[in-house]
Amino acid sequence: MAWVSEDFCTWKHIPTEPYCPKYSPSIILWKDKFLLVSWNNPLYVSDSPTGPFEVLGKFKMPDGIEFVPCDPAIFADEDGRIYLYEFYAEPIPGSRFFKSQIRGYELDRDQPVNVVSGPYVILEMDPAYQWERSGCSNQNTKFGWCEGPHMLKHKGRYYMIYAAPNTEFENYCMAVAYSDEGPLSGFVRQKKNPLTLNKTGIVRGCGHGCVEHGPDDT
Repeated sequence: MAWVSEDFCTWKHIPTEPYCPKYSPSIILWKDKFLLVSWNNPLYVSDSPTGPFEVLGKFKMPDGIEFVPCDPAIFADEDGRIYLYEFYAEPIPGSRFFKSQIRGYELDRDQPVNVVSGPYVILEMDPAYQWERSGCSNQNTKFGWCEGPHMLKHKGRYYMIYAAPNTEFENYCMAVAYSDEGPLSGFVRQKKNPLTLNKTGIVRGCGHGCVEHGPDDT
């Protein structure tokens, strides 16, 4: 579904078709159309950001293997190149836990269901960063979720905005890593983290969101 506003205060709900493709949607302008992807779903395309959307298909690796991403985000750079990001659980042999990763791919700019290169590990859960540790008090020093990626490019720098450590806890937050190399490598956590954190009140657990450019350079 979509919510539309002219002033960021008054919002209108617009049902989309398909009405609710699960959750975690991400949308970009692609040529004169819009690409939409969401949790464990194929890629959609539409002439309008509110749809109706048609299925372009599942993402396809260079060897032909198809997949649908978890917590997907798509990003179009200024040079027209397109990228896909996802949450990935890298298995740990002999353990019930896994390595929580955010991974990236470059997509074919003309056939965006096709992967050109990747996957690349953008970042991996690191207990040195307390906000990434699982638990309501960030007490688990071996495991945590790094998920919900969103890429923002601002003044030539790439910012990977991601969520941690668990969606069910009040300390669910958004944090930021940045890169001056490019959208697929060189990411380091910024010093001021997490970006959003609120453990009290009605609105709390403020993870898995995004930051984007708004009107008048906001």
